[in-house]
Amino acid sequence: GQHGHTYYFRARATDRVGNREDWPEEPQAQTTLDLSSTFHLSVGAFFADENRNGEWDAPITATGEITLTQVVLHFQDEAGLDVVSPTVGSGWEFTATIYAGQTYRLWAESADHMRVLSFAWPRGGEVYTCTYEALGLWPIERGYLPLILRG
Repeated sequence: GQHGHTYYFRARATDRVGNREDWPEEPQAQTTLDLSSTFHLSVGAFFADENRNGEWDAPITATGEITLTQVVLHFQDEAGLDVVSPTVGSGWEFTATIYAGQTYRLWAESADHMRVLSFAWPRGGEVYTCTYEALGLWPIERGYLPLILRG
């Protein structure tokens, strides 16, 4: 079913020898699906997760896993539409309405690091919370093709 749609039901009796009641003219039951939930996300800080292990390794001077302060953030639905207004920052906290059965993506990108996390929820009517003290963004690996100019 779809969120917000009302579904109507009718029933009729049938016996083993083929006798049947007529279908009732009016619905005998109805239900409206509420697949919406509340999602709260909190990210305290972003860091450069150079070894992609998900942990902020110390000392920072030896590992290069620095704090990232200019991170472009998007929280998008399956269609790629922003659910929350995009922002730039060093942390993020928001609450949004989400719908069961859909997949959402958190995009976090700095100049040289990026991370995409997917979220999906099994049912509506719930409150979901996801908290990261620090979320590591992985190095972006860029491939370059040689450019050959011939005269």
